[in-house]
Amino acid sequence: MREIKFRAWDLIEEKYYWWFQWMEYLISPHMAGGNHMSFSGSRREDRILLTHGKANTARFVIEQYTGLEDKNGKEIYEGDIVSWYNPYSKKTYIGYVKWDDEWAGFGLFLGSSKYCEESDWYKIIESVEIIGNIHENPELLEDDDAGRT
Repeated sequence: MREIKFRAWDLIEEKYYWWFQWMEYLISPHMAGGNHMSFSGSRREDRILLTHGKANTARFVIEQYTGLEDKNGKEIYEGDIVSWYNPYSKKTYIGYVKWDDEWAGFGLFLGSSKYCEESDWYKIIESVEIIGNIHENPELLEDDDAGRT
């Protein structure tokens, strides 16, 4: 069974909060007497990441850990931009990781097209490398509509 972890991209501060920061916050005095988790911000309602189990999607983009690691041992999350080599086509691709409702799993996408679903990652996982993420490095996806390099 894979470990369930999340990270959150803060749309205002333009930085990530990682799951272990949330856990530290949950056991801190800030949580005493409340059922919410918050970070810095000017207004209280803008700072809240979670309230009664619901995410503040107006400010944060919540991304889940896929349970997979790239070829360097780095954890792969939704929103990561990755490169991989397909030994059948003999091409290197650049795409991004996204949850796919249709297949109920994480897929690799090239633009709006799905390259493969999670069940097929085993064919290429040894070559997958995280090269950025969609928030901090969107230019990595702009080079080629098909994602090929």
